[in-house]
Amino acid sequence: MDRRICNVRLTPLIWFIAVMVAGLIAIHCFVMVCWTLKSCGPLTATVTSFGHLFDLNRELNIPSWASSVLIVLVAAACMLVGLAERQQGGSAWPWWGLGVVFAYMSLDEAAELHGLLATDKLALPGMTGAGFAWIVPGLVLAAIIALAYLRWVLRQPAEIRNLFFIAGTIYVTGALGFEALGGLLADPTYFNPAYLVASTIEETLEFLGMLIMLYAVLRRLDMSGLAFEFATPRPGQIVTAKSDIPRKGFGEATTG
Repeated sequence: MDRRICNVRLTPLIWFIAVMVAGLIAIHCFVMVCWTLKSCGPLTATVTSFGHLFDLNRELNIPSWASSVLIVLVAAACMLVGLAERQQGGSAWPWWGLGVVFAYMSLDEAAELHGLLATDKLALPGMTGAGFAWIVPGLVLAAIIALAYLRWVLRQPAEIRNLFFIAGTIYVTGALGFEALGGLLADPTYFNPAYLVASTIEETLEFLGMLIMLYAVLRRLDMSGLAFEFATPRPGQIVTAKSDIPRKGFGEATTG
């Protein structure tokens, strides 16, 4: 395969996504305050009509779409690292397997597949409603995947290994830890202040953990030496193979 120079720098890309995520979280917090106070000045009508589109605690809206896109970006990056490993004679299957895991997580985020476990038979004691019944199966599945990949993660370069552990810890703390705490704090309306705070922290940690994971996988892609370009070369434009160019950082300009 013809490997080419990537036109997107790693750090600005991550910062761009981080700013977008921070914006969504800020809008969510603003909406929650307006709804709690039942007044938002001249914006009351707008928030009442469109606030649900930015509610992190709901599914099938803009934050859930953004989360799904972020996770699928991680999946795609894992697939690319696997491709690079295969070209270099390494083992691609662990990366491709990880890509499949993240692809399923993206689908679950978009379609709320874990909601299929919301039955009274699986409801947890002390939790408000059956909507939190997926926590135990989710914890078991997360533990199985973590154990299956532990030795492989430990063999990664130190920077990538540490980022994996940080991202995983943050994400699981939000997705399972604060989800469970929210289930304990929620009242039947799911709108009491304690639940809103817990669920907001939960979603924020999920975004943060996945953002760190994306950075980690892209850094590993950079280390693998695989680069690519998003733009189609113009007619007559000379495209230089990666092997003919001195290697620099991910997306950095080269000379010569």
